Amino acid sequence: MKPLLPQSPNGIWHGAGQSPKAFQAYTACFAEYPPALYMTYCGLKQQSMDWWKRLDQELADYGKDVIPQIGLSMTKDGSPELHYEHEVAAGQYDEQIDILIAGLRALGRPAFLRLGYEFNGQWNGYKPQSFIAAWQRITKRLRAADLPHPIAFVWTYASDGDHKDWNSYYPGDEWVDWWGIDLFSCEHFSAADSLGFAEEAQQRDFPLMIGESTPRHVGVHDVQAWPRWFQPYIDFIDRFQVRAFCYINWQWSNYPMWHDWGDGRLEVAPHELRQAWANFLSRPNLVHARPQAATPTTAPRNT
Repeated sequence: MKPLLPQSPNGIWHGAGQSPKAFQAYTACFAEYPPALYMTYCGLKQQSMDWWKRLDQELADYGKDVIPQIGLSMTKDGSPELHYEHEVAAGQYDEQIDILIAGLRALGRPAFLRLGYEFNGQWNGYKPQSFIAAWQRITKRLRAADLPHPIAFVWTYASDGDHKDWNSYYPGDEWVDWWGIDLFSCEHFSAADSLGFAEEAQQRDFPLMIGESTPRHVGVHDVQAWPRWFQPYIDFIDRFQVRAFCYINWQWSNYPMWHDWGDGRLEVAPHELRQAWANFLSRPNLVHARPQAATPTTAPRNT
């Protein structure tokens, strides 16, 4: 498979999510610059053709130029004892891998696959050796399937994770298409591990994706939100020549697990902040969906 990259040499994919409702609200707010990447999530164990059909319906609202950015887990978020990547590596989930292949084929469009995203997060429970074996098994089977559209495998590090030795989880250059990093707190933009990971991606000539990001503990209503979070975020993108970024447009207080993260919904942000973000989105090298494809024809199916 060919690597999935923007057509322009310095292009940066613009993405948002991480639910149908959040994507719709964000897209409506920035209709002139609609996001090209659609964030979604599924567990390898839980995915079914019905899930893929729902995703296809959600994407149909926005046209064929919107690309899914899929976080595919092999665990249960917050329950590390339920990780099962060792079973994937042993072949116990080959039938689910076949469903993954069939689902991607049915979508009929390129996709980013953040397999085992946040591999180093203690909340996931992944073990280096079994994670690598599971990654290679899934990647090998998908590549052998000869899908008609490119699928990019994104190896995603969590700045929040306790396990900072990312190379112990590395499947190998031949098995990875992109490196990815998830950034939430202000300190992530200057943390030694965030900088080290991004620098290594550059040195090894891998495109870098910010797979998840939101102004955690700042929100959009703080009068200092732009200098505290948004400008350092953009500076990080510029410094490391990030090739794709994905913004989580959520009101985090709606979710008990993340109740203190703040309100990240840009559609309710002060006008000045929304305008500053729109100015950033207007950069000529950012890759958006076609504006005429940005108005959904159906209501969002979940939040």
